[in-house]
Amino acid sequence: ITDLLTLPQEKVKVDQQGEAVFRVDSTIHIDKGPFKLYDVTLKQDVYLEQLPNMFLRYSDSKMKGIWSVPFDSPLCGMVEQIDLYKNGRLQMLFASGSKLYLLDRTARYVRGYPAKLKKEVVMGPKVVDINNNKDYSILVLNADNSISWYNIFGKPQKGWTDIKAPEFVKQLPELEKIGSKKYWILRAPSQMYIYTLEGKMVELTDKKRKISRESTLEYVSENVVKVMCTDEKFYFVDLSSGNIKKAK
Repeated sequence: ITDLLTLPQEKVKVDQQGEAVFRVDSTIHIDKGPFKLYDVTLKQDVYLEQLPNMFLRYSDSKMKGIWSVPFDSPLCGMVEQIDLYKNGRLQMLFASGSKLYLLDRTARYVRGYPAKLKKEVVMGPKVVDINNNKDYSILVLNADNSISWYNIFGKPQKGWTDIKAPEFVKQLPELEKIGSKKYWILRAPSQMYIYTLEGKMVELTDKKRKISRESTLEYVSENVVKVMCTDEKFYFVDLSSGNIKKAK
């Protein structure tokens, strides 16, 4: 599996502010599987893989095939498991083209799937359990370089605006709680972007400052975090206003 946090970078020059400028490989590395899962009936790890003829094969822990089903397009690099009915049984969630699929361990598609999405997917779905109560939703990276957030049935989340990062996106954002609020943290090739839960970017008031993609977010107060910028110095960022000032 490709580690998407380790990106090939080549230092090109140093800009007028003394910061390094990097050229970044724009290739997205999509996991081809096999995808490791868990079978609650067999009580063992299992695998779902896509064969050269596009068939999906479900195998036991020793990669011995249990069943296979026909399929006609490539998976988008992720297969997640969810307990849709909250009864302890797990289903396999994946995307292909502009559709979302949910397949159970007996090779049957769950009623209501495939679900049509509004855009073609490049990477995903990434499952989000926002309240830790199996109230699932998903993130996907689209072919137009935008990020969509859907409920588990493929409908856009209420109040959501697709994230459209200012640069090429290679991975999906992480959800992080800061104080009483939750934010999407997107580690893009050149820097970190922070978005509200509704998909609105937190824009820094000092346009010369960029948060390092490797930075942590250290909680300071309800709306303020301490970050490291690309100049390798530390700053306080007010997430409600975008104000940024150097940390002492």
